[in-house]
Amino acid sequence: MAQAFVHDSALNEVSQKSAMLESNERLEFLGDRVVGLSVAEYFFQESKGPEGDLSKSYDGLVNNKALAEAARRLQLGRYMMMGKGEESSGGRERDTELGACYEALLGAIFLEFGYSQASKFVIKSLIEKFS
Repeated sequence: MAQAFVHDSALNEVSQKSAMLESNERLEFLGDRVVGLSVAEYFFQESKGPEGDLSKSYDGLVNNKALAEAARRLQLGRYMMMGKGEESSGGRERDTELGACYEALLGAIFLEFGYSQASKFVIKSLIEKFS
């Protein structure tokens, strides 16, 4: 699960002991899909509106700004491991980095606990906070 918090900039600054450390980018890729499916499934089940309304609701949540806000509420920036340059340039508060960390965390939750738990996390941390 810790890999979800490793920004690729940190890899250039890790010691030899941590040479096996990987960035969160692959988890971010997976988490992006988990977020998308979870939000789509939620609106499909909870809304009886037409496709256009579903798409509008979906687009309002599955974007970097909304994901970054969810990450801020969860204080994920505090736990991100990143390089000194990235950190000094405001990386811990940047929407792109926070949104990516949220997605990586979702990827890790999915791998560890399965889709059902990952989807519940999305509903609690993203959908219920914005809907």
